[in-house]
Amino acid sequence: MSDKWFGEGPSTLHGVLTSGFPNLFLAGPLQTGASVNFAYVQDVLSQHCAYILAEAMKRAGKSTDKVVVESTVEAEEAYAGLIMQYAAWFSAMSVCTPGYLNNEGHQAPPEEQMKMAKGAPFPLGMNAWAEFLKEWRAEGSMKGVNVTTA
Repeated sequence: MSDKWFGEGPSTLHGVLTSGFPNLFLAGPLQTGASVNFAYVQDVLSQHCAYILAEAMKRAGKSTDKVVVESTVEAEEAYAGLIMQYAAWFSAMSVCTPGYLNNEGHQAPPEEQMKMAKGAPFPLGMNAWAEFLKEWRAEGSMKGVNVTTA
């Protein structure tokens, strides 16, 4: 994962799945909703992961108990694009007091800025992210998730 993320920046579907790492469910914080209420963030993440797993098992049918779940590269790119559309909203952080959030006040090169923008929190806020996930689940197709059996 280090090679993937250091090379191209964080890449997930909804902050929980990343291609190339089947059946790995992430617990944030990159590309997820952000809130001071960490328990709420984890609750939303766990509900989303539980839905994906339950739906994958349902789609696999009773013929197997070995299900493989993985996001598609295309879905990750589309989700990162959504997040990056709002990257300018976070640009003010670069002039804040030096700290780990702004590379100790040092200007990052453009390629690193792109990676940072890609890994930003869901830009419309925690509640909007929770609603975004809820709508994705309600749509029902599990767009961007490949489900296979082993």
